[in-house]
Amino acid sequence: MKILRGISKPFGGEHVLATVPALGPYARAAKDEPPLRKRLNFFAQRSLTHVALIDEQRSRIDDAMRLGQSVAPGVIDGLELAVEGDHLVLLPGHAIAPDGQDIELAYALRLPFDAVAVIAPGVDAALEALHSGSTPWQRLSG
Repeated sequence: MKILRGISKPFGGEHVLATVPALGPYARAAKDEPPLRKRLNFFAQRSLTHVALIDEQRSRIDDAMRLGQSVAPGVIDGLELAVEGDHLVLLPGHAIAPDGQDIELAYALRLPFDAVAVIAPGVDAALEALHSGSTPWQRLSG
């Protein structure tokens, strides 16, 4: 391995062991992943197959997800929760998932209250102790 630039102001005995991933012109995909850099070569008067166009779209989606992984995941705008009667309403918005996926909700999503599961059993038990009623909505609304 050739070191192009050393460590500025190293401590006694400090040196470079390795780089992760290994240095190279392109990053290599994992065993279960498709090649990372797949691009079409356009030529005049040559038709493209549907497979080639699908591969190009997947490559662009992967590039956008890699770019999304470079920022902190979370809500960018919107995705607020409102209550309308016995329904929860998730308002339109935009977010980035931890894997870099771009998430967008273009319209309000209405869900019956009973359709939303409580993930933490401790929270569900605490709500059971505080409220009494036959349905979760009656327990929460008093």
